[in-house]
Amino acid sequence: MSSLRNDSIESNSEKQIVLNPSPRERARILRKIDWHLLPFVTVFYLFSYLDRANIGYAKVGGMATNLHLTGFRYNIAAAVYYIPHSFAEVPSNIALKLLRPSRWIPSIMVAWGIVSTLMCLIRSYQSLVVARVFLGLTEAGLFPGVNYYICLWYPRSERSKRIAIFFSSASVAGAFSGLLATDGRSRRTTWLAMDCYSSLVLPFSLFTPTIINELGYSAAHAQLLSVPPFVAGCIATIIVGIYSDKHNLRAYERARRIVGACLAATGYYPTIPIIMAWTGSNAGGHLKRGVVLAMIGLSNLGGICSSFIYIDPPRFHIGHGTVMGFLSLAIITSLFAMWDYNRLNKKKEAQCLAENISDDRGYEFEDMGDASPLFRYTI
Repeated sequence: MSSLRNDSIESNSEKQIVLNPSPRERARILRKIDWHLLPFVTVFYLFSYLDRANIGYAKVGGMATNLHLTGFRYNIAAAVYYIPHSFAEVPSNIALKLLRPSRWIPSIMVAWGIVSTLMCLIRSYQSLVVARVFLGLTEAGLFPGVNYYICLWYPRSERSKRIAIFFSSASVAGAFSGLLATDGRSRRTTWLAMDCYSSLVLPFSLFTPTIINELGYSAAHAQLLSVPPFVAGCIATIIVGIYSDKHNLRAYERARRIVGACLAATGYYPTIPIIMAWTGSNAGGHLKRGVVLAMIGLSNLGGICSSFIYIDPPRFHIGHGTVMGFLSLAIITSLFAMWDYNRLNKKKEAQCLAENISDDRGYEFEDMGDASPLFRYTI
């Protein structure tokens, strides 16, 4: 965005359109956009994330036995998804900009829907690996694409809560997956049905059923007990998203462990929409914003690591320790980013005072994106 007006509504055209509606008119416009946009993209991501969460449930539901996933075979099948998924996100967002969201997003949905459905035909470890490669490729564009699309429609102060509502469907999908996975029919029928909606495996969604199963619960009970963490994550995601917009901020042994999984979900899920909103708000220009949002997808390469660190049940010291280390690094880098953005804002303010630059000269800098002296970074 090339104006100091952080709340200006951007159109999805290249030309910047600045509106200054009354609070009532502004609320009416945002409400209309909400009803025409959020329900659809939220449902889209709900179906997409059913794919992502279900392989963890499929494993405890019999897939590992049926496909002879011994040794690191399951971990490899989980990891290969991330390679095409991570590198396809940037090209996908560029294609979205060039081909229009109304064409690109439905196209990739049809593609991953076909791949997901064909996963019912999997009969071997080799076919599982191939299917997950194609699933990673076809699913890559939905999450960054929708986040980019939301950033085109909403002002910066309104994005976090919308992205939070959109992303909360991921935790809802995780809960539904746990319920759907408790089918009482044959184990092979159960996991094949789940793999009609198979795949992306973040550390949490991948290993939550396994961690609970390792506590001594049966597969069915482990699948049911994995529901509360995802429900907690959904509630926390929406609450934190609303709080972020309001304050303009972005940055018994068995029973005890299940409570711990709920706490992990309440910490994990809310961070994603905040990161996406923060990144989108601090990248000026439509194309740059789309590329930067998609570049976050490179973090999915961490899924390769996560697929091989949860290997020491029941306490999973290696996996939890690695995650804690990366969380500490994230805290440090977030604090540094906040300091640096504050420094850059002060520098721009000093430039505006020295050169007598005000909002009425915004047209002079409209093509500069976040390099404009009128642009202010969100902290």
